[in-house]
Amino acid sequence: MNDTESMETTTQLKKLTLKGLSELKRVWGENSQRVFSFRNLKEVIVSDCKILQTLFPSSLAKTLEKLEKLKIESLSISNCPNLQYLFSSSAAKNLMNLEEIRVEKCGSMKEIVAKWGHEDEHEGKGEDKYENEMRFAKLEILTLCSLPKFESFYTGSSTLNFPSLKKVEFTKCYNMTIFHHGDKVPAELMVTIDGVHWEGGINSVIIQQLEEVAA
Repeated sequence: MNDTESMETTTQLKKLTLKGLSELKRVWGENSQRVFSFRNLKEVIVSDCKILQTLFPSSLAKTLEKLEKLKIESLSISNCPNLQYLFSSSAAKNLMNLEEIRVEKCGSMKEIVAKWGHEDEHEGKGEDKYENEMRFAKLEILTLCSLPKFESFYTGSSTLNFPSLKKVEFTKCYNMTIFHHGDKVPAELMVTIDGVHWEGGINSVIIQQLEEVAA
């Protein structure tokens, strides 16, 4: 096998836990020559990785395309101060089975999904009704805690679609508009902000909360 070829390896790994890895910058290499098929991975837990920068970089997108739909159901991230986002927009579109995302104590985190370069500038030109959407079909629970720089779930041009979202909880996240105009979020959610249950549209709730904090 030469340098331009890649090898596909299938693993039976179902749960991946990374804890206290002080020198870990990324989970998968930016220019990996080996294609890892995590067809059975369901849960990812990361904590106390001080210089970790991202979980699923854009360079991994081509790898993920070969997996059809990843089985990852749960992501739990805590105390990773250099982590700015979880995955690129191209990688996120292959995480169709996510049911829960929990992120806490990541001081540099600005968004869950990051748009890099021209990843989504050509979207929406096909006939597929979901082509211009980033659809998290099974996501039910979103929990964000102690993210002082967090601004939004995603800042690219694709529409977000959360048909199954039931519960969102935010604690000490004072600088965000979690979703944007046009995103598809269920009208009735269980919204909890700093321990207080709120009613109404999720963004209007957050804006009201921020206004009260600033007053």
